[in-house]
Amino acid sequence: MNNLTEQEDKEIERLQKEIDDLYQEINRMIADSFESARKAEEAGYARGLADARRNPEVLGLRKVVEYEASDGAKWKPDEIQGY
Repeated sequence: MNNLTEQEDKEIERLQKEIDDLYQEINRMIADSFESARKAEEAGYARGLADARRNPEVLGLRKVVEYEASDGAKWKPDEIQGY
């Protein structure tokens, strides 16, 4: 048993719902922020890879003309999915 009136109980329920709604909104904003940061990081990484492919010598790398697998299969970088 509690000593609250029905009106006080309803006010507490309303406030609890308001708090729950605020926490849901905060969690959604945090998730959106993490997603935006992840996408920006991936875009930066992709730009870096593209730059390295275009100008490998600037990074002290050598341009790869062809790859060879241990089974003797050969392919060119532009034949690999994602390149």
